[in-house]
Amino acid sequence: MKFSFNIENVKAFIPEEFKENFLGTPLEEYCHDFKLSHIPAIERRRLSKGTKCVLSMLENIEQPVVYSSYKGEINRSLDLLFSLAENGVVSPTSFSLSVLNAVPAVSSIMYKNHNDITAVSSSPSLENALLQAYINLCDKKKNQLVISYYEGAFKEHFKQDNLYCCVSMELSFGNNITIEKESSDCQYDLVSKISEIEFLKNYENKINYIITSDYSKWLWYFND
Repeated sequence: MKFSFNIENVKAFIPEEFKENFLGTPLEEYCHDFKLSHIPAIERRRLSKGTKCVLSMLENIEQPVVYSSYKGEINRSLDLLFSLAENGVVSPTSFSLSVLNAVPAVSSIMYKNHNDITAVSSSPSLENALLQAYINLCDKKKNQLVISYYEGAFKEHFKQDNLYCCVSMELSFGNNITIEKESSDCQYDLVSKISEIEFLKNYENKINYIITSDYSKWLWYFND
């Protein structure tokens, strides 16, 4: 399977606390403190990690949205499971914010965006988001805003990594980028690299690269 497209308005947000990890790399410029002064204080207190990232990254949303995150807000979900196991109850507010489409829905409400929202949970996150956005583009003939969010599990009972970040871009018809999906012998359930981070590493200098996932690999080609 192969599909080609153009992207523009590439943006990303990595919380300032992780800047030391990316010093001297193309990712350093995306490390910032949260920028939420445009959001009313009463709303800011209820925002999730993912929503804070998206609202800090984007000043407005006016297009159909394809939002993707392989694990969603995994730490909130782990807290909910732990609470359910220990106490038999969960917070209704926290539960409502744990669903996959909560981040794009809340962000669209904040920005009064009335366009379609598609939520995707698949590995690798960014590549599957772009594939879905391309399908939507072919169907609706309207440019798509792609948002991909990563959050690592970091709880006492399950520690993976504590990074969280997001990237966004507007997808339109064109041939500047081609992604090809091929079968692979890889049998891992998780991607070998974080797809959002790998994109940011390679996009600026247009370096072709590969992302692998369960029994497949995704090959990026920059054609321009």
